[in-house]
Amino acid sequence: VDQFDTGISSLNNALGRLPGQLNIARQNVGDQYNVALNRLNSAKSAAQNQYGQSSTGNMQSLRSNKNNILDQQSQGLRGLLRTLGMYGAVGSDADLASEAVQNEATRQRSGAGSVFSQNQRSLDTNWGNFQEEDKNRRKEAQEWQQRQVQEAERQTETTKQDLLSRLADLKGQRAATMGGSFKGAAQPFLDQANALSGRIDQLARFRPAFDGKTPVF
Repeated sequence: VDQFDTGISSLNNALGRLPGQLNIARQNVGDQYNVALNRLNSAKSAAQNQYGQSSTGNMQSLRSNKNNILDQQSQGLRGLLRTLGMYGAVGSDADLASEAVQNEATRQRSGAGSVFSQNQRSLDTNWGNFQEEDKNRRKEAQEWQQRQVQEAERQTETTKQDLLSRLADLKGQRAATMGGSFKGAAQPFLDQANALSGRIDQLARFRPAFDGKTPVF
């Protein structure tokens, strides 16, 4: 009987430790999730800065190109007027020259605007794709956290079921040794162990999926 009591005490002690062990497992999963979340946040912040800087640079390039076109228009018109003046051009010729230079400048500004629009569309598309990928990765991280916690719960319930089954056996043997009913002493613990089967099967349906990758802009 003393040997059975020692074994029963040991099993009860193991059962009592299970909630604390599960809490530690949950904390470990939470820490890993926070690491993944911090990586995602850092990647998003860096990508957002890059997108902003690229957009600003694109706008600055457009302004610079337009200023260069304006300077070229002014210099070209002056040079053309000087050349025409050398050949005795009249006022109408100057008007035609001004119109020709202006038309060319308009064409160049249109080209610069098209380049700006294409660049910005590309930046906007890449940023939109990044945001969608970031959203998916965050969802995966949340699912990973949930599944890891469920796996820890499954392992805890499986261990609890095993301990209860062993406890039932020792309780039954102890009762039988003292002239009592093995089944009567063991059955309550077997019932508790069997009641865990459905929950264990349900928790076993999930598997971790998050691979730790972060989206790239």
